[in-house]
Amino acid sequence: MEGEGSRCDSEIGMEPNDAHITPKETAHLRELLETRLDAMEKLVEEKFRARDQALDLMSESTNEHLVKLNGEAARLLAAISLMEEKYLPRETYNTTIRVLLGALVTFALAMIVWFLTK
Repeated sequence: MEGEGSRCDSEIGMEPNDAHITPKETAHLRELLETRLDAMEKLVEEKFRARDQALDLMSESTNEHLVKLNGEAARLLAAISLMEEKYLPRETYNTTIRVLLGALVTFALAMIVWFLTK
């Protein structure tokens, strides 16, 4: 900030060791400070506006993702329900196959016995 102060001093024709400041110089310094303050206030407002806009965009994006995820959850639940209705668990399938194979073997043996006794 020291360099900025020197620039202000040179703009109004003052040397750092000058103790006497005229009303005109005071008015000019005040004008420079007000200009800088206004610029800083505008910059802060712009930063806050940009931050608010970024937060709004993030919020919209998050909401869109949540809607998609909620739809996906419903779709997955429907798929699971359909699978439970249409498909057998592996254990049930294996047990049923064993029973059917046993019945088939019994039937085959009965047929063999029938043909041999005929």
